[in-house]
Amino acid sequence: MGDWWWDTHNQLPAGATIVPVICASDKSQLTNVADDHHAWPLYLTISIIQNVISRTPKMPAWILIGLISCPQKGTKNIDEAWHSAVGTVLSQLRHLDIAGPGLKWDCVDSFQWQCYPLLAA
Repeated sequence: MGDWWWDTHNQLPAGATIVPVICASDKSQLTNVADDHHAWPLYLTISIIQNVISRTPKMPAWILIGLISCPQKGTKNIDEAWHSAVGTVLSQLRHLDIAGPGLKWDCVDSFQWQCYPLLAA
């Protein structure tokens, strides 16, 4: 991960920075009436948010970007369905790469930075 970070950062214009985009999900039960109604909520955050802010309940750093329904029990290729759905939800992030101009963001340090949001593992 560290090598990827520095290799990618060295390809950016001077004064630019990477903004790692992180996703998380955990299967959730939707109802108590029927046992087989579950969904995967898909959340997104960026890793440069300070801990003081990201861990404050009144200032949530994670946003819900999708609610992916779980296939019925016994369905084959559940992993394939999951990855396909996540790929669809995150498809808008595909055009954001280091070859483009990046995005100008006003940051907490009162400066405007040229930022490159990239999906991070």
